[in-house]
Amino acid sequence: MSAKVCYEQPAMAAPTPPAIEPRTARPWRMAILLVGADLFSLATAWLAGMGTRWVLVGPLNYWDYFPLWPVLLLWLLTFGIMGLYRGGGVSARIFVPPVEELRRATLGTSWAFFTFVAGVFMLRGGLIYSRLVIFEAWLLALILVPLVRALVRGLCANRPWWGAAAVVLGCGRTARRVVKTLQEMPELGLKPVGI
Repeated sequence: MSAKVCYEQPAMAAPTPPAIEPRTARPWRMAILLVGADLFSLATAWLAGMGTRWVLVGPLNYWDYFPLWPVLLLWLLTFGIMGLYRGGGVSARIFVPPVEELRRATLGTSWAFFTFVAGVFMLRGGLIYSRLVIFEAWLLALILVPLVRALVRGLCANRPWWGAAAVVLGCGRTARRVVKTLQEMPELGLKPVGI
């Protein structure tokens, strides 16, 4: 097995990588921001579902729904199991491609809503809660969860504590192209620190 030797011309140096905090410097910030974004999205979806039902059908007893707020933890648990909260640790998934994140968020949201509906009807609470509210909240959550996550990622991508340090293995034009792509797309969470 032979190793490829790369001879670099001095005039074609790689772009300077951005400053980044060490990997051990509070990676939990990313997870906390994503959890907050998901809670905001889900609460907004439920409130908008109740509001839409009130406009379309008529008065709704909102107080029947407020004891359900702790159930939002079901969604957070589901998202955590699906690997949507990146955090510290050697086994943490740092890079989840946007399409894969959208797929996981959609499946997680749908699974959590299905579990919630099954639990409500098994506990005979199905007559209290409007099916229209649940359906609208599900549809809105499918839109809001990925949208708010993308917004948070876009706002925080250039912060030194967002993402993880990455070393590009390679040389020449290809390695410089990879570094340039990662620098132009900081929302991916991979910050090149060396080639």
